[in-house]
Amino acid sequence: MKASVQLIVAILLFLGGLFLTACSGAEPEPTATPTAVPTNTPAPTNTPAPTNTAVPTNTPAPTNTPEPTATPDLTTNFVFFTDEFQGITLAHPPEWTAVNFFFTILASNEALTEQIMSGETPEKLEGAFMLFIGGSAEDFGGDDPESLIEEAITEFDFAEDVTVISGPTVTERDGQQMVTLVAEGEAEGQAVVVLYAVIINPELERGVVLVGLTPPAEQATHLPVMEAILSTVVLGEANMEAMGGLFGSGLGMGGGTFTDALPIFLGETLTGEVAALDPVFYSFSGDPSLSYDIVVEPLGDSLDLALDILDEAGVSLLGGEVDETFSGAEVMRGFQPEEYGLFIVSVRGFAGSTGAFTISLMEAGTALAGSGELEGPGSQLLATTTIEQDGRALFVFEGQEGGQITAVVIPQGDLDLVVTIYDESNNEFLSVDDGWSGGEETITFNIPADGLYQLEVRGFAGAGGTFDINLIATPGVILELFGEDVVNGWLDENGRTSYVIALEAGETVSLTAVPDADFDLVIELQDADHWRLLDVDDGPRGGAETLTFTAPSDGLYTILIRGFAGAANGTFMMTVTVE
Repeated sequence: MKASVQLIVAILLFLGGLFLTACSGAEPEPTATPTAVPTNTPAPTNTPAPTNTAVPTNTPAPTNTPEPTATPDLTTNFVFFTDEFQGITLAHPPEWTAVNFFFTILASNEALTEQIMSGETPEKLEGAFMLFIGGSAEDFGGDDPESLIEEAITEFDFAEDVTVISGPTVTERDGQQMVTLVAEGEAEGQAVVVLYAVIINPELERGVVLVGLTPPAEQATHLPVMEAILSTVVLGEANMEAMGGLFGSGLGMGGGTFTDALPIFLGETLTGEVAALDPVFYSFSGDPSLSYDIVVEPLGDSLDLALDILDEAGVSLLGGEVDETFSGAEVMRGFQPEEYGLFIVSVRGFAGSTGAFTISLMEAGTALAGSGELEGPGSQLLATTTIEQDGRALFVFEGQEGGQITAVVIPQGDLDLVVTIYDESNNEFLSVDDGWSGGEETITFNIPADGLYQLEVRGFAGAGGTFDINLIATPGVILELFGEDVVNGWLDENGRTSYVIALEAGETVSLTAVPDADFDLVIELQDADHWRLLDVDDGPRGGAETLTFTAPSDGLYTILIRGFAGAANGTFMMTVTVE
């Protein structure tokens, strides 16, 4: 939320308070009605004696008037939650979940909380969630209540084509002033009902903005509950150290504060700059069901970066900084939090080096920066593989003397891997185990003679687990492919490259190759004797080609990618699926 919006909301509430004062003043004293002076009254005449009055008949007893039905108190079984960082205390139904990191999120079910925390957009919103963002009252501003709430709606931009259902409504409770508005609109193609509210405590000069969402079909269920939660909110003093003793760790932030940490979200790449000895901090919300890859890459040759991940107390979760390269990318792969929470990424220049850099936060297995990319003709294989305990994974390739492969093997989690190269007679040529548990292994093998070779990946001491592999081969090296593999290719002056794939009878392979914009390619499938079985060239220049083939028998098949009419020096990306 921008500071201007905070200021807007606070003024709105102060104006709301003035409105309440104007409307709720004491009622005026009624004007006295003058009493007329009585005229002289004539003396009464003799009154005749009364006659006997008949005994009255029994009057039926009045029926009982039913008592009005009491409005149920939805807050009766609520449980309390406190966000010390923002200075907010509230109560919510026990089945709702509450999470706080810089702001507070409430959700009506745990699955919705997990989706929000992971940055996932649900295909269909089921339930309700509320977002509370607090701030200092002096950060708010504005002068017209209705236009200010409209600006708040625009600023939060949770929904499009917003139509107001009710409000704005101004109320006051226990010295706090609040304005609410209910609207309906559309978010991510779904109809939603949105509750907007702002609350301020004038004495503490603290404010909070709320946005709550629920689908129209669940409005009757969740809107009253959200309004009941809103009625329990109490604003107090903010505790900027409540997220952990980051500044007591001696790390420092160049005179800044903890809130100077820049948020980074899953799938996002940001550009930053380090100066002198001051680190730069980024914050992200960690989900224990996910593993993360974090890559920082300098934008110049003079910057040597060091990377670390800290918990809320400023303690390193990596046991120390990662600084594996000089003026190259630093990568932390497969970081998996033990629980939900806020995590801090620290980026600094080693030995005082300065300059610009990029930082990327991705789901584990998708980060390949710094691990080698195609810089010329050849092939790059990207794959994710799981090995059982005491198991191994084999990547077979056929090479010619003078060829070369480089493999970067990246474990997910704390798996410690061993990577070994054998020939077809199981003679060992090279083996590496340089990384720590969870550390990547890199192996480069210069092919000594024509023949078949295999790259073996196994867990140290027989451990099992999942890993990602990025394997780069020079032209002439033929890689074996499997289902779910991704291949980046760069054709040399010969205008062709080959791969092999093993299929069982009845299995169907689907190959989709997408060339660069100026390249027209052909996919051809051959049998073990290199007889052509099928080829496709249906797309235009730069268009994707898809070949689908069902194997008539078990065997090894060759995939040939070539440029149309012998065209060379084109690039492509190919995906492989086997069913």
